[in-house]
Amino acid sequence: MSSEQAEALARRMIFATTSKRAFVAVSPAIFGVARMWEILTEMSDHPSEIRVFYDLPAALTWLDLENLPSKLFP
Repeated sequence: MSSEQAEALARRMIFATTSKRAFVAVSPAIFGVARMWEILTEMSDHPSEIRVFYDLPAALTWLDLENLPSKLFP
């Protein structure tokens, strides 16, 4: 994804502004692009709560979902 594509995506309102979304990146490159999207979304006309994480437990904690049954995650 190019920086122009990330900026265009951030300008679109594809989620409700009240919903929280956590993305888990599997590599530094993916983390960087997702972090750019997070920042551009915050600066857009439709800011929303997006955060990027390197690990699932941290993402679930931020979403207040850390107590989900472990059988949901293989």
